[in-house]
Amino acid sequence: MNSDVRTTLSVQNLKKYFPIKEGVFQTVVGHVHAVDGVSFDISAGETLALVGESGCGKTTTGRCVAGIEKLTDGNIYFDLPKTSMDVLEKAQTGKIARQENQEIEQINSSYDINKITGEAFNYYRKNCQMVFQDSFASLSPRQLVSDIISRPLKLHKICTNDELLPKTIDLLEQVGLGREHLYRFPHQFSGGQRQRISIARALALDPKLIVLDEPTSALDVSVQARILNLLHNLQQQRSLAYLFITHNLSVARHMADNIIVMYFGKVVEAGKTEEVFSNPQHPYTKKLLEAAT
Repeated sequence: MNSDVRTTLSVQNLKKYFPIKEGVFQTVVGHVHAVDGVSFDISAGETLALVGESGCGKTTTGRCVAGIEKLTDGNIYFDLPKTSMDVLEKAQTGKIARQENQEIEQINSSYDINKITGEAFNYYRKNCQMVFQDSFASLSPRQLVSDIISRPLKLHKICTNDELLPKTIDLLEQVGLGREHLYRFPHQFSGGQRQRISIARALALDPKLIVLDEPTSALDVSVQARILNLLHNLQQQRSLAYLFITHNLSVARHMADNIIVMYFGKVVEAGKTEEVFSNPQHPYTKKLLEAAT
């Protein structure tokens, strides 16, 4: 493999615990283990699906990857070179020399999203975007579509003022909308159109990774298919990496190269999508597949 090849996202032993508080003084009496030791990798052009029941920790995992939630423990590496990936794999297996511990510290400070700062953090923020389940709640009701999509371009100073409008129109056209939709508010659109706007906003900074949190679950079946086809086409054109969070197994099978099944915050099964569907190993995975048929 070429030494320039990078792993877009490497999640290693991710843990996220939420405190349980009681009494007048809100004393911490325990913790909810929302995510407990989750690990996976995603490369450019790949889709990894996190599936499971509501409350299994898949959305929390996505929010940690997107930087919305702070980790309790573990590491999330972004755009990791192969040489650094090799060092981390040695560390996991215990096959690592003492002098390489300093190299691991350097890798953490350069690629771990919870430790990077300055330009490295700005690079991550630009290249990791998220599309939420509720498109209405995630779009400001007071902003026009033109403002919603152009805001990331302004914040990251991607375009000059003269380039801003043509770029915004181009993004709308890429998701199946157009110039005529620029000066409307989110409530003037259907659910499918709002989700297209959310996708256009996520694409604005030309990211490497998009976290898709149940992007079609609130849509009609016919609209779901069009949004999924749009996401697939955009991935092919841009070599995007997707972390696709869903409870819909048929959607996961259609979209994902690899699949992870979560149960009470833990990974109970992982593998190539077709292998998991054709030959599930864990009883929980088998029950999920039985319920979906």
